[in-house]
Amino acid sequence: MEENTVTSSPISPEQDDDESFMSTPAKIGIGVGILVGVALLVLAIIFMLRNPATTETIRDLFIIVLALESLVIGTLLVVLVYQLIVLIKMLRNDVKPMLESTQETLNTIKGTTTFVSQRVTKPAMAASSYVSGIGRSVSTLMKMLPRRHGASPTPSPTENTTSEPSET
Repeated sequence: MEENTVTSSPISPEQDDDESFMSTPAKIGIGVGILVGVALLVLAIIFMLRNPATTETIRDLFIIVLALESLVIGTLLVVLVYQLIVLIKMLRNDVKPMLESTQETLNTIKGTTTFVSQRVTKPAMAASSYVSGIGRSVSTLMKMLPRRHGASPTPSPTENTTSEPSET
């Protein structure tokens, strides 16, 4: 008899057909892109070494762009801190009172359920147990009483011992 065994493989079924998640044209495209980038970097370095005045101008432009970027990032950080302050104020002024009100409501509900339990449910359960006990006692006493000798047992519904006509 042959047994079917299932072995778990770290490679998913989609990867069985293809050794990796990228296709060959994608790999070629990435390789060409890297080569073009390296070639442009080499050409830029050669150009900068041959033209020092132009290199200084490009350097100055990059410094200006970086300074503007720093100003934008600083402004956005100030806006972020302001929004954080507004959020904290909202939490203190709006959410905290709502939570306190909810806590008060829960305490009121807890008190109400305790009151109902002590003043309504417990007395009702006690009364019900007393009535049940009395009923059980009466039924036990009724079973203990001797039966009358002349009394016949009650007829079953299928037996009709009377000569009265039935009402149909």
